[in-house]
Amino acid sequence: MQGKSFSLFWVSFQLSTHQYHSHRTNSFLKEFNNWVEDSKVKQLDKVTEDIIKSLRKECCTDRQVRRLSNSSPSSLERADMSKALSSRRLSMAKQDSFQDATLLQQEKMLIADHFGINRRSSRADSSKGALTESMIERKLEKSNDYFEEGSNLRNLLDSGLEVVWMADRHPDDVTWAVCINRETVTVTLVFQGQEGLFGLLKDTSMSSYPNSIMNEDYEGNSELINLRSKVSDEMLRVRRDTKRSTLDEIKEKISLIGNELTGGGGKFHLSITGNSLGGGLATVAGYFLASDSRLELASAVRVFTFSAGRVGCQAFQQGFKHLEETGRLQLARFTNTADIKTLLPIQDGYKHTGMQIRLHKADRAGRQRARSALDVTYNSNESRLGMIFRFLLNIVSASRSKVSEYQHRLNSTREYRLALGDGGKNVI
Repeated sequence: MQGKSFSLFWVSFQLSTHQYHSHRTNSFLKEFNNWVEDSKVKQLDKVTEDIIKSLRKECCTDRQVRRLSNSSPSSLERADMSKALSSRRLSMAKQDSFQDATLLQQEKMLIADHFGINRRSSRADSSKGALTESMIERKLEKSNDYFEEGSNLRNLLDSGLEVVWMADRHPDDVTWAVCINRETVTVTLVFQGQEGLFGLLKDTSMSSYPNSIMNEDYEGNSELINLRSKVSDEMLRVRRDTKRSTLDEIKEKISLIGNELTGGGGKFHLSITGNSLGGGLATVAGYFLASDSRLELASAVRVFTFSAGRVGCQAFQQGFKHLEETGRLQLARFTNTADIKTLLPIQDGYKHTGMQIRLHKADRAGRQRARSALDVTYNSNESRLGMIFRFLLNIVSASRSKVSEYQHRLNSTREYRLALGDGGKNVI
C-alpha cells in the first residue's frame, strides 16, 4: 500500500502519544481512551504473563533464556510470576514515562523490563536469538486478549482491519481514512465528524448538485438533487488549490488501494461508515461512489451510519432507492431510541434514506421490544406533525449518541437475539 500500512493495534499504540494536537481530534482521543478503559480486561497481569511465557519458550530454542531475564534460571522456575509482575507494575507506575504511556505501551515496558532488555548492551541486542523490542511488539500485536471479548477494542482488533491512509489537512476539511481487510478483500472508507444538537438545528441550508444518475430511468428522477450544505459542500465542491473535489480524491485513493489489494485487475468490496456528521458524509459519499461505473466493485457499496441526521431531499431519496434496487448500494442506518440527532433537520425538504435499525437500551424493556423482531423500517416518510411529536418526546428522554453507546447496544441486541435463537428458556 502507498504510505504507511498499520494495524488497529498500531493506532491504539500511538494515538494517545500527543502526535495529534488538532482540536478536532481531542474529542476522538478522549472517546478512544474511554474505549480502552471500558474494553480492557481486569486481569492484565495474567495476559502479560502468558506473553512472557510464550516469548521464553521461543527463545529457549536459541538457548538465550538465561540472559533474557534479570533473574537466575532457578529463581525463574520457582518464582510466582504474577506477584513479580504486580510488584514490577507498582514500581514502574511511579515513573512519568509509564504514567503517560498507553495501555499497550505500558505492557511492552513491563515485558521489556522483565527480560532486562533496557539494561542490555546494543551488542547483546544484535546477537543471534536475543529478544528485542520488535519481537515483543510483534507478540503484542498478535494478542487481542488485553480487551474483553465483545468490547469495542476487541471487536476492532478481531476485525482484521488495517489503516492504510488518513486525510486531515486542515480543521475545516473533511477528515477521512481508508482501511483494508486482506482476508475479505474489502476497502473501508471512514469519515470522522461530530455535530452537536445546536449545529443540526442551525445549519439546515441545502445546496443543489447535478444528479449523478440523471440519465437513468426511474421514478422521481431529477437533474438536480438538494443536499444539506454542511455535509455536501466540502465533499463535492472543487477546491481552489487542487482543482479537484474531496470526492475526486477519495475515488482516486480507493481505486489505487483496491487495485493494490487485489494484486491488480481484481474486484474488491467497498464499505463506508461514519458517526454523527461523519454518518452524513458517508451517506453522500455512498450515493456518488455507488453511481460511478468506473469503480469496478465485487458487490454493492455498503454504508453503515450511526446517529446520522437527514442529508437530502426527496429526489435524493428516490435516487438512493434506485441504486439500492439495482444492486449498487445498501445503507444500514443505526439509531438509538430517543436519539434526537437522527430526527434532524426537521424541515419538510429533508428525507431519510436506507434501512433504519433502531437500537433499544440493554434493559428489560429493551429486551422485550427485541424479543419478537428487530426494530427495522425502510424510508419512513412520516408526517411533519409526527416528526415534531417524536422530537419533543425524545427531548424528554434523550439518550447518548456516542459510538460507544451504539456499540454497547449493538452487542447487547446481538447477544440477546443469539440467546433467543438457541432456545434459551431463561432469557427475559
